[in-house]
Amino acid sequence: MGFVQGGIGDPYGAPGLKSLGSLFYEPVWLLTRGQKPPRNIGELKGKRIAIGMKGSGTRVLARTLLSANGVYGDNSTLVNVGGAEARALLGFGKVDAAIFVSAKLSPGLLAQLRRPNIHLMNFSRAKAYMRQYAYLSEVSLPRGALGLESDTPSRDVTMLAPTAALVVRDDLHPALTNLLMATITKVHKPGGLTTPAGVFPSHRFLDFPIDEDAQRYLKSGPSFLRRVLPFWAAVMAERLMIMLVPLLTLLFPLFKIAPPAYRWGIRRRIYRWYGELREIEEQFRKGDSVLKELVERLDRIQIQVGELHVPLGHTEQLYHLRLHIDFVKSMITGK
Repeated sequence: MGFVQGGIGDPYGAPGLKSLGSLFYEPVWLLTRGQKPPRNIGELKGKRIAIGMKGSGTRVLARTLLSANGVYGDNSTLVNVGGAEARALLGFGKVDAAIFVSAKLSPGLLAQLRRPNIHLMNFSRAKAYMRQYAYLSEVSLPRGALGLESDTPSRDVTMLAPTAALVVRDDLHPALTNLLMATITKVHKPGGLTTPAGVFPSHRFLDFPIDEDAQRYLKSGPSFLRRVLPFWAAVMAERLMIMLVPLLTLLFPLFKIAPPAYRWGIRRRIYRWYGELREIEEQFRKGDSVLKELVERLDRIQIQVGELHVPLGHTEQLYHLRLHIDFVKSMITGK
C-alpha cells in the first residue's frame, strides 16, 4: 500500500496493483529567484534549476514540464536536489529556480515565498498543459491564501497539480478496502488549500485500475450494514450474506417443489390402501379366498385408516377412503 503521484504509475509494469482512488492534489511549486517572475518555463533556459532528487516523482514531473518548454540538461543546469536542500540553494542564490511537488506547504517553503526576490510561477497556460498531460489539473491559489498579513501570494496564482492516488495490492481483503475508503473519505472530503470540499476521493486521474469495491463505495457510499452496525458486525453480516446467497440459489428450486411434494406425500398415505382394496375385491369376485379372511383384512385396514392423521385440507379424501372400505365390506358380507 502506498501513495503514487499521478503520471508516473505503470500498470503494465506492475499488474498486481490496483487503486482505491485519487486523494488530493499535489501542486507544482515552481519558485524562481530574481527581480520579477518569468512569464513561462521557457524563460528558465540557461538557468540553474533544482528539479528534485533522483527517483522522485518531483524530478520526473519537473523534467517533463521543462522539456515541453525546450529546457534540457544540455542548455541549462539541472540540479538533482529537492526538499530542504533545494530551498537552501535557492535562498543562497546557488540555483535560480527550484521545483517542488507537494500537497502541503512546509514552513521552509512558506518562508521562501515571503522573501521579496522569490516568486511563485503562475501557469497562465495551465489548460494547454492539461490537454497534453491528462494527469494534470488546474488549481487556484487565491491572493493572501498563505498569509493575509504578509499578503502571500500578492496575486491570484494558477498552478498545475497531479493527484496522489492510494495504490494497494489486488489481493487486499474487501473488508479492509471498505475500511480504508471510509477513512480516506473522512480525511480528504473536506478539501484543503487548493482543493474545494467534495472533490476527493475520486475515480479520476488514476494510473492503475480502480478496485471494484472502491468504485462501488465512491458511487454509492458505505453499505446499509456499515452505516448501522459496528465494523466487525458489518463484516460478519456481509460474510454471512455471501454464504447465504449461493445456498438460497440452490434451495430456491426446492422451495418451489416442496408444496407439491408435500401434497403428494399426504395423498400417497391415503391412496396406498386402494391397491389392497382392489386386490380384496378381485379375490372376492374370483372366489380365491375365504370370505372370513377377506373381512378380517378389511377390518384391519379400517383400524389402520382410523389411526391415520392427515391435515384438514385432505380430510375429504380420507373419508372417501373409509366410505370405499365400507362399500367393499358390504359387497363381501352382503349387508
